[in-house]
Amino acid sequence: MSHNWFSLKKGRTKSIEHYFGKDKTQFVKVYTAGSSVATIWDNDFLLFCITQLRRKMEQGENVKNGRLAFSVYDYFTFRYRQLRDMRHKKSVTYDKALNVASGQRYKDLWNCIERLHETHVKTNIRANGVTYTHSFVWLSEIKKIEQGGKAIGIEVQVADWLLNRVVEEKQLLTFDETYFDIKGGLERWLFLFCRKACGFQAEWRESLQSIYRKSASTADFRKFRVEIKKIAAKGQLLDYELEVVGSRGEEMLVVRRAKHYLLNTEKRSRAKAADAIKEAKDILRKTADVQDVEETH
Repeated sequence: MSHNWFSLKKGRTKSIEHYFGKDKTQFVKVYTAGSSVATIWDNDFLLFCITQLRRKMEQGENVKNGRLAFSVYDYFTFRYRQLRDMRHKKSVTYDKALNVASGQRYKDLWNCIERLHETHVKTNIRANGVTYTHSFVWLSEIKKIEQGGKAIGIEVQVADWLLNRVVEEKQLLTFDETYFDIKGGLERWLFLFCRKACGFQAEWRESLQSIYRKSASTADFRKFRVEIKKIAAKGQLLDYELEVVGSRGEEMLVVRRAKHYLLNTEKRSRAKAADAIKEAKDILRKTADVQDVEETH
């Protein structure tokens, strides 16, 4: 997400294009064969798909066909905090929780899936003098089962490109579930950009002009600059502290890891190191027990 592949507003029909390399001949082009380009909110469904595929892999299931079948309730409990909170209350029945998912949400979900099915991504990669051109849609097949006017079951097949990324990545970055509470399209993408650009560094700096080009925003730069400054003025965007520095025309966005994130990362590192030490001790103890048994015999 260092370069945005999704529309930051609903109803965009204009293609998204990014060009790379010295001669700018390498590219990513995103366009729609339907009514509009998939949005940054539609990306929530792809995050759900990635999570489900990773879970299946961890359980030893074969995910090579990229197919996922699930109930709409499964997705809603992933996407909406209200339903996640209700799920842990014994007094809340399944039917009562399901009723929280309004008919409009069912329609919105299927519209989202259709946009992902109709949005095309075309890329070319150059390696060792050879150019590879690849075109795909986010969801190559989509199906739904309806009852009483509501979709109760859905099956999708994710693009091979996305599936390969899921299978090949040893560790996928986790994300704060409060990400789903971010309303603005630019603010949502900016969080994903910060996570990608900053990585495990404590700080990242980049010019607003550069971020503007990567965002694929349809707003003019003046409005984009104002919006970025409004977001930065809040001081913190989930795990990141934002600040705009420099004079007009040369302004930079400074992204810093929030203190609570750094502290939690340090705690996780210590816990991981402690687990590794414990595992090593267990192996040594078991080895010693085996040797004792062999010497006894």
